[in-house]
Amino acid sequence: LRLNYGTRNLYVDLGAENLLAAEKEHRLIAVGVKSFAGESDMHDLEMALGQFVLYRGVLAQVDPERTLYLAIPSFAFDDVFADQFGNW
Repeated sequence: LRLNYGTRNLYVDLGAENLLAAEKEHRLIAVGVKSFAGESDMHDLEMALGQFVLYRGVLAQVDPERTLYLAIPSFAFDDVFADQFGNW
């Protein structure tokens, strides 16, 4: 998903239109996918959260109907996001 903002472009990993069967309404989503494959989990967390905040702010301006999600591997959720750093 390409986000045009001023003279800059950002690229969110996935953009989709999701059909909710129960409500029969369309929901627009964008998904940032992070692997947490670096040498430092804390550095990966900093990078993922920084990018998420940046994309969320731009989406609020250029595509406010779209909801942003962060996709991470289960080990990162269990290890990093279950820690106190992932709870604020």
